[in-house]
Amino acid sequence: MKHILSVASRVNGSVNVKLINHVETNSGSSGIDFKGKAVISNISTGETVSVIVDGREVLSANTDGTYTFQFRTSPRGFQEMVNIDVSVTNEGVCDMELSLNA
Repeated sequence: MKHILSVASRVNGSVNVKLINHVETNSGSSGIDFKGKAVISNISTGETVSVIVDGREVLSANTDGTYTFQFRTSPRGFQEMVNIDVSVTNEGVCDMELSLNA
């Protein structure tokens, strides 16, 4: 697996990240496998952070901490996007460091 993304951000309500498949034409014909890590801090009590990929929740956390997750996308052609949404319930706020390998 190759490291493809690192981002540190304050999530205020929701954030969207779009990743584009720039490798060989048939690289995503069976889907693309990802492994990720999220370091969540400063989340308010009672709030939940969700990471959603193409409409499917791959991580849900309601406390500060380090979380690992993995997922496979549906088939992707060359230059097709993978949508990653990060949201905090009730338009809440948290700090997050997100890294992905594919």
